[in-house]
Amino acid sequence: MYHAENSFRYERQALISQYESLYRCRFVVVLDTIGPWGITCLEELIYDADPFTPSALAWWREEEAILCGPPNHYNFGEGLNTRGANGVYFIEVRSRVDGDRLIRIANLPNTGRTASIQQRGPQIMRVESDLVVPLVRGRDVQAFNVEPSGYIILPHDPEDRSKALDRRIFTKYYPHAWAFFRTFRDELERRSPYLSFHLNAACWWQVYETDHMTRGFLVCVAEIASLPRCRVLEPIWDDNLGRTVLPAVDRKVIFYSTSI
Repeated sequence: MYHAENSFRYERQALISQYESLYRCRFVVVLDTIGPWGITCLEELIYDADPFTPSALAWWREEEAILCGPPNHYNFGEGLNTRGANGVYFIEVRSRVDGDRLIRIANLPNTGRTASIQQRGPQIMRVESDLVVPLVRGRDVQAFNVEPSGYIILPHDPEDRSKALDRRIFTKYYPHAWAFFRTFRDELERRSPYLSFHLNAACWWQVYETDHMTRGFLVCVAEIASLPRCRVLEPIWDDNLGRTVLPAVDRKVIFYSTSI
């Protein structure tokens, strides 16, 4: 219990799975006061529970299925993390997409923590609209409603956001966005590593924790709220981008995604 309570979220997930496998039980960990807002969820986890059948909210997946019962098709986690570089990636859209599929943007320096980016002020450029995505932040998630309040420029494959663009594809097909990011190369290369996030010279523009964006539906829950606020997030039509797109979710939002 001590190690589970004092580990990172995903390390804690592994420890809980090991405990359930060793003792053949369902292990529920609550690291908070149990209030009226959490009683229903807690009751559904423990009432009439079969210890050999994982809960729908259990932290295990098909390849980890040691217990009996069907695999869990849900993914859990937090949204993307720029590692302190929100002032580069978080942007304001200043025009609609044009006939060349370009759109005018400006970064938002004050949303990040890097002094040199703040001192430089907003950089206004035209970039390829395929890399611009509506952004959902924690404050955007209300009870049964979510409205993206801004945008992010995401230098990842538009067809698979879990994969950062490689340099050849980036420079050949997205030259305007490449020029935008080169403006901030020094600051982006100085970002500190975190868990599995390690920068290298071949991919200094990548964003951490974009794996959740590969599914078509996300249940978004505000990370910090006095009462639960959640909403199913689906692809939306965006007039500025001229296309239907699934918004990105930042790290102040907890997500649950499923392919079912």
